[in-house]
Amino acid sequence: MSPCIIIASPDQRCRARLTRLLGGKVTANIVEAATLRDTFNLTEERDPTLVIVDDVLATLPEFRAVQMLFTAIDTRWLTLCTRPGDGRSAIAPTASGLFCLDLTAPPQRILEQVRAVVRNPKKRVSGAPAPSPSAGRSWRRLALIGSSTGGIEALIRILSEYPAQCPPTAIVQHTGQGFGDSLTKLLARNCAAEVRPMEPGLEMRPGRVVIAAGTPRHMELAGASGPPALRFTHAGPVAGHCPSVDALFHSAVPRARKVVGVLLTGMGSDGAQGLLALRRAGAMTLAQDEASSVVYGMPRVAFERGAVCEQVPIGGIAAAILKTAAASSGAGAEPRTGARA
Repeated sequence: MSPCIIIASPDQRCRARLTRLLGGKVTANIVEAATLRDTFNLTEERDPTLVIVDDVLATLPEFRAVQMLFTAIDTRWLTLCTRPGDGRSAIAPTASGLFCLDLTAPPQRILEQVRAVVRNPKKRVSGAPAPSPSAGRSWRRLALIGSSTGGIEALIRILSEYPAQCPPTAIVQHTGQGFGDSLTKLLARNCAAEVRPMEPGLEMRPGRVVIAAGTPRHMELAGASGPPALRFTHAGPVAGHCPSVDALFHSAVPRARKVVGVLLTGMGSDGAQGLLALRRAGAMTLAQDEASSVVYGMPRVAFERGAVCEQVPIGGIAAAILKTAAASSGAGAEPRTGARA
């Protein structure tokens, strides 16, 4: 496949101008994207050498998932500055580790900068992790996880340590509407187990991770007995969010003794009250510790309310989930190190 450059900007005139400037002058096909969702999908499809992202898109919260995809497949990216006099230099450092491409700079300078990046070969990047030796373990608990700001990195860290036959797992991640499928694809790249978006009636079973994100509906655990399955509900926001972590956790209270509830980094308090209800009903509950949280909001509120059996650094959460999910349902509800009764 020929080298590819993606130009991502909501401004059609900006995309057209840069396409004309680069077209025929760099050894790469030029592809345009108007949204972050299109950018994510095109990046997966085309495996580009370079993505040029309008700084308007790069400041959106959903860009973090796109950036994580760039990292996963070693795609270089530049932010695109389109407004003259905004105080940013054409070689100002950016989160990409490269520089900001100034569309108001002389065309030759822009060409030189793009060519310099395109000439840099990509590294070979492996796919999802190999299955863990613990793949044959029997699971006695489900894992329910909630996360918000900083959660994408935390989830990748956890799922990359999951075995192919992991505990049945359901995850609520706060993100922009319509971005759930892209997030699911990103997490699937980093997990040996099956990762799929939420669908009504989907059974929770070993080796499956279900994601609810970017949807106007809540994901809940259905029923109090029988094979665990998931359902959508159409209630309004809970704790300010839809889908809500609290909605998922509260729905699991009838099965609490067979649940591991996990609350990761994030702003606000979503999930704290539901985690408390789970703990009181006999679930094992974990929260990410302050030192490793990007935003110690949701875990802090849960800890202060007495909802947390144990606070764990992000590097230890996967192991804690696997250990607890394999334990008998009568163990684990008592507080341990870092817990507050």
